[in-house]
Amino acid sequence: MDASGAALWRQLTAGWREARRLAELWGPAIDVPSWLTPAIVLGGVLGLVIASGMALAALGVLITALLAAYLLLESVFGVSIELG
Repeated sequence: MDASGAALWRQLTAGWREARRLAELWGPAIDVPSWLTPAIVLGGVLGLVIASGMALAALGVLITALLAAYLLLESVFGVSIELG
């Protein structure tokens, strides 16, 4: 019973070490001073806002190009496009 208990304990501690190693991946990549943390968070949020703005601008360009293609096909070439 003592050998199986020791083996079980080794498995539990190995599992705990593995869980801690995985949990450390979610922590900060580098240690920064506490006064610098708000600037890093603000930079991340600003990056997300800029990326979202670029995605919305790309969507606007796509819609504009599709509208121009529709108007060109409709008025110049006389092709009627109907949905439904």
